[in-house]
Amino acid sequence: MKKIIGLIILSMLSIVMYGQTSCYNETRNRGISYYNKGQYENAIKAFTAAKSCPDKPDNNDLDQRIAQCRKKQQEEERRNRENEIERQREAENSRQREQEERDRENKNASKGYININRVVFANVNNEGDIINEYGSTLYASDIKYLRPKFYISSLASSSKYITFYCKMYTPNGTLMTGDSSPSGYTYSNSFTIHPNTTWISMSGWGNKNGGTYIPGTYKYELWYNGNRLYTTNVTLYKRENEATKLTVDNKTSVSTSFSEYGGTETFYVSTDANEWTTWGIPSWCSVQNKSSSSFTLRCEANTSRSERSDYMKIKAGNKEVRIDITQSGKKGPSAVINNLWVEHNIFNGMSKGMRIHINLTVNGMLGKTVKYCVFFYLNDNTTRLINMFGGHISSSATSRATYESSTWSDWWIFVPYQWLYAAANRSNYCSFDVEIQDLNGNLLVRKANTQFVLY
Repeated sequence: MKKIIGLIILSMLSIVMYGQTSCYNETRNRGISYYNKGQYENAIKAFTAAKSCPDKPDNNDLDQRIAQCRKKQQEEERRNRENEIERQREAENSRQREQEERDRENKNASKGYININRVVFANVNNEGDIINEYGSTLYASDIKYLRPKFYISSLASSSKYITFYCKMYTPNGTLMTGDSSPSGYTYSNSFTIHPNTTWISMSGWGNKNGGTYIPGTYKYELWYNGNRLYTTNVTLYKRENEATKLTVDNKTSVSTSFSEYGGTETFYVSTDANEWTTWGIPSWCSVQNKSSSSFTLRCEANTSRSERSDYMKIKAGNKEVRIDITQSGKKGPSAVINNLWVEHNIFNGMSKGMRIHINLTVNGMLGKTVKYCVFFYLNDNTTRLINMFGGHISSSATSRATYESSTWSDWWIFVPYQWLYAAANRSNYCSFDVEIQDLNGNLLVRKANTQFVLY
């Protein structure tokens, strides 16, 4: 019996001792497992619990284990902080990259998605065919349409439809515009800009007949969405001895008039030609005091009662300005030949000839004698027909004006053919002038160069 009781007591002591031994090891091992899994807070709790185990050996490593856990926690916290900082930094960098991309896109958009490297100009016709090549020397007088070609670097990441606007300024700084010009611009063109686009060519500006441009330096600007993208100058030259401008008194056509007494008038000439000349000066005028920029026109007195008119021209290169000149007739009586007609092969007695009729109105000759004269020429109206006495073949008649305004509805003169045959020297083609004079020979009116054929 004593032996049995002893065995029971021994077994109970073994159980107690085993329980005490398994508490420490199990709790410590659980802490190590947590540690290895990176669950440092749970590991600290397990190691702390192991300190309370009755079978904890005096020489244990629980404090070291707990210290290692806290160190790992600190390292993990540091890594987390560093990772958070890195995440925030990456997020900020990403935001900056996105903003930079937006800024770059906005900047590219503001430039019409192009960078302009250079521009050259050509002269083209209204069909767009090149007359003078891009980059060649261009002369103002040749230009039909001035067309620019832009060499570019595309800024588009995808195809963009863009409308560009152009401003062209004349050498004196005036904006060139037309009826179809957009407000504030010369013209506009639209293009599709692709990522691989390397050049664009604006349409030309000018006229199919030319004449839009004068020599000088023109300013060309390209605009997009209110932003000026590019500015350049293009010079159009003048050919030697060429005139692109000629004015007289700042006009391209001039008229002037003189009184019956004549007189002088000074005209001012402006041209870019090397020189200018006068042409076709009337016989009753002359040019005086000619300089590089002016001349004086002198008109003689008009002794005729008829107004006279003529014209002259100022010429420079291929330009000319016409000056129309009129001069009043001498004051006094006047006459108008309302109609003139001729009858041929008329007999006056035994003489065969021609009868020259006029319908005539004379003013201011009341009670005075009116003289009706006919003068004969060859058909050049210059070579006089001369009679056997060496005089100019002519015929005349007189009549008295019975009214302040007198009209002869059919006043005629008969001229025998025999007067004319020999003088015409075998030419059947002749002419005559009719003059109406007063008794002193003052000319009232002339009807010149009526052609006829001798039968």
